Amino acid sequence: MLRHGEVYFASPTELNDSDESRIHWILNGELDTWVKFTEYILCHGARHSGRNHLSEDTLRVAVGLGELLHKVAQSEGMPLEKLGAAFVSAATEKSSLLPKEEAEECKSFIKFKLFETLEEQNYTASFCKIATNPLMWAYYADADKGFALILEPEDHKVLLEHDAEIFHDMRSMDNRPKAVEFGVYRECQVEMHEVQYRSDAVVGDALRGLLYEFYYTDKDIPVLWGSEDTCGESHLTGLVKALEWWHEDEARLFFPNHHPSGKLTHVPKDLRSVRIAGKHLKGVVFGFRMKDEDQQRALWALFALRKRLELEVASGVEVVDFYVFKASKKATTLALEILPHGILGLPSHSPDNGFRNFQSLSLLDQELLNETAKEINSYRPKAPQDVTTSKEP
Repeated sequence: MLRHGEVYFASPTELNDSDESRIHWILNGELDTWVKFTEYILCHGARHSGRNHLSEDTLRVAVGLGELLHKVAQSEGMPLEKLGAAFVSAATEKSSLLPKEEAEECKSFIKFKLFETLEEQNYTASFCKIATNPLMWAYYADADKGFALILEPEDHKVLLEHDAEIFHDMRSMDNRPKAVEFGVYRECQVEMHEVQYRSDAVVGDALRGLLYEFYYTDKDIPVLWGSEDTCGESHLTGLVKALEWWHEDEARLFFPNHHPSGKLTHVPKDLRSVRIAGKHLKGVVFGFRMKDEDQQRALWALFALRKRLELEVASGVEVVDFYVFKASKKATTLALEILPHGILGLPSHSPDNGFRNFQSLSLLDQELLNETAKEINSYRPKAPQDVTTSKEP
């Protein structure tokens, strides 16, 4: 992946934290939305149990049942995990709107299928802002035998590239600046987001998350477009982790797979290795246990990457040399420091991969590497407030 300047966008199930993208779903909405939601449950509850046809009487009860559930949500709140019991109670105990059997069918759908429907296809590429953390080298760099890629966003944004037109995006039209178009593209600029570390799970608005699953007529447009994110945390999905992970000090990119309908589209695993535009790639840091032969392989991979970037003159981006550093153990403390190792540029002849070690560099280049190493070594993550104020050991 280094040879191509690629990063991999993983799904939540591929990450090492079982709570990745976990959401505490709350049901909160206007009466019209609750009626639509109840109609949705009635239809899918019947299909879940093998009944493909609903009577007009059954669909009519969506209004009365939606009103009852709306009242319960307004007075008591409605976490999604309590919906099944509340649905059966409203349909059979607080009213006689549904036979017990049909109410239980809907409860079964809520329990086994509704949560799956709310799961979104978020794909993330994770980065660490601290290169001197020994835990990160132990976790993700084969116990210090691997390397770290140095990436530099521009205004918190990173340009992604792909051979296929796979990135969903909304852009201004060239010939009509005030108009926008939805499409799929081979390149897309995405924002780098910082991860939050806290005890509480992200709160999500389940009704808003399901809006695009409901059935609509022309009269329902206000229901669709007038709904607001009442919980206010949907944008944090995939960006909240437990406090115990705060030492990772992560920042993340999200794969741009937002369909114009509002849903996140599924992207096959084989298409989620994505190139980072060359202007963001600054170099590598070798782990202190990385073998010499592996270092040479990495340098040749960087050479191939730089050669490709040099040939892409149409991009108009100036190709710069790659900085190469090495992680080293400090003599007196149990800590790492990053030391300058050299610069990789284009060679004058093909047997040479263009790497020049630190001692052979000009004084100006040595100063540039030293300043960059100093900046890397001086960075310290800020502990979340919950960690700094906790009295627990």
